[in-house]
Amino acid sequence: MPNGRDGFVAEDLDLLVRWFGPNFHFDARGGFMLVELKYGNAWIGGAQKMTFGVLDELLRKGDPEGQRYTGFYLVQYDNEDWECARFKINGVSVTQEQMVQFWSHQYPVLPFKF
Repeated sequence: MPNGRDGFVAEDLDLLVRWFGPNFHFDARGGFMLVELKYGNAWIGGAQKMTFGVLDELLRKGDPEGQRYTGFYLVQYDNEDWECARFKINGVSVTQEQMVQFWSHQYPVLPFKF
């Protein structure tokens, strides 16, 4: 693999969540968000921040009114069993109920700030 210091970065994005249909207030094509998952208090590093930031910027320009793309989010969790885990979205603690609402496109959270 090429070296990162030479300008090469390979990243894996953890989730692309898509909602569609009347249950989520979308048409059949729907809307989506990008999510990076981190265990514990881990945060995204510089390469991820730059890479995901460019992707977020391009998606926002392609959907300036946010009709399809709702943003990029960092979700932190502290237990592999999500029934027992505590969660943060973009560094802000949320309850289990709020987390379920977030996945269901019913809990408004501001997208990650790059």
